[in-house]
Amino acid sequence: MFLKMYDAPASLSLHYKGTICSFFPITKEKNLQYYIDYTNDHIVLNLKKGYSVKKQIAVLRMFADIFEDRRRNKKKVSMEDHIHFMIAIFGLIKFKQLDNDVLNGHLILKNKKKKKKTTTK
Repeated sequence: MFLKMYDAPASLSLHYKGTICSFFPITKEKNLQYYIDYTNDHIVLNLKKGYSVKKQIAVLRMFADIFEDRRRNKKKVSMEDHIHFMIAIFGLIKFKQLDNDVLNGHLILKNKKKKKKTTTK
């Protein structure tokens, strides 16, 4: 079961080339370090499979470019695509191919608390 974004206290916003592309919930269990570690595990797994750092950078950049284009043009993307985009952004930052700045990277945004509806009689 997926956690709805408004149920989380904060969200991780991922952006690339100035386009906000994806959001992930930030909770006690899934904080920023969780997503960074998830990316690191993915990178290490690919290194063990024989993919060089240079090859991984090329694939991560290509995926980020395609994903950003699809989001900017309001085309459908799957949840799996969002996860791969998250890996691409954190991976490119780790490999120093992207700076975490206003155009590329991540932001943690505090979610607004839902107002309780009151009934008047």
